[in-house]
Amino acid sequence: MYDKFDVAKRQSIFGRFDGVKVVSKVMKVKKLSVKLILCLLTALVFAGALTACNKTPEEKKFDFLVTFDYNEGNAVADADKKPNQTLGVLNNGLVSIRPGYNNSFEEGKFDTYYVEGWYLPKLSAGGDVIVNEETGIVELDREWNFREDRVTEPVTLYAKLGLNAKLIYVDIETGEEVGFMRYAPGYRRDKPSASSLRPSKLGYTFLEKYYVDEARTEEFTWPYVFTTEDKRIYVDMVEGNWQVVSTPSEFASQINANTNIYLVDDIDFADYDGSMWGTTVDIGGETYYSSVKAFNGTINGNNHKVLNLSRKLQASKANGGDYMGGVFGQLGATANIYDITFENVNVEYSVHSSLEMPGLYVGLFAWKADNGAKISNVTVTGTITYSKLKERVIGSRWIAKNNAKPEDINNVNYDGVREIILPDPEESAE
Repeated sequence: MYDKFDVAKRQSIFGRFDGVKVVSKVMKVKKLSVKLILCLLTALVFAGALTACNKTPEEKKFDFLVTFDYNEGNAVADADKKPNQTLGVLNNGLVSIRPGYNNSFEEGKFDTYYVEGWYLPKLSAGGDVIVNEETGIVELDREWNFREDRVTEPVTLYAKLGLNAKLIYVDIETGEEVGFMRYAPGYRRDKPSASSLRPSKLGYTFLEKYYVDEARTEEFTWPYVFTTEDKRIYVDMVEGNWQVVSTPSEFASQINANTNIYLVDDIDFADYDGSMWGTTVDIGGETYYSSVKAFNGTINGNNHKVLNLSRKLQASKANGGDYMGGVFGQLGATANIYDITFENVNVEYSVHSSLEMPGLYVGLFAWKADNGAKISNVTVTGTITYSKLKERVIGSRWIAKNNAKPEDINNVNYDGVREIILPDPEESAE
């Protein structure tokens, strides 16, 4: 029996009224703890046993290595040769991929050659690989069949390298080769833009057209798909350093740049709304051009035409001193224009009322030609329109102030140019 003190003490600890019941509850808690511990230990032992039962040896990834050797021989230094590539294969397994299968297993890149196939080597009677003593290239036996051949021992496959086919550029005039592109069969090539892949010849310019034959009866079409055979196509090369021009925008930009221009087509400005040469001036909401101050380049028209060229020019203080007018403005001492026709050219020249200076020149072709300028085999037709403004403007159907030597102007014809002289406008303050 517990005394009153013990009962009260246990009530304060366990919150119960009966000391016996309190002891009973403590015993139950102890029994539960033991059971829980035993259960946990049993589970751990079981888990360990299960793990031991399920444990298997690490799976073997491959049995044999297949080596791909590019078989480049003595022609290539060892340091420059393509490295061998390897692939692990299970016993009696197929070689499922080869170099070039994907980006992780890329084929070696060659400038001159391509891989025709992968071959087993020829073996001597003693089982050694036979190598050509002169070339250093392994002699090949049969081609490996990737669909049927199976690997039962380590294998080295050797590349059979084929020479890439060439697309050869031939100069029509001389018959000499002036460049080529070389690619593997099946490669699809667009028209080249990089200078290293285009026709080139020291001191000459390629005229931008490719032909199927020497007679130029048919232009070569791109893209081209390479085969196993070389192909020859034909090109024109012209002596000198030229900018080849075939469009209005190209013509305008090269006049502005004062370069040497070579026409390969007629150029029609009828529907052209792009920039012209010279500087633009905005006057009263309208855009006018001032003529280029001096053209010192060369134009070889190659017997082509420039058609429907119109120039709307105005002399004003805003022009910064460039007050004269003409298709070419001033022809400098090194200008040289030949073998070309300017057909249906229209020049409109006006003078802003704020500009009162005398001695203003305008010509359909140019307002001035300097001593040294050369023009030959040039025909011009069209219209020039201007006002004389009390004789302040001096106009011409050809060149208003021609200082070129007579012997430097040959076989020119501007009979087809019409001159329209407008009445002087009434002076008005602006």
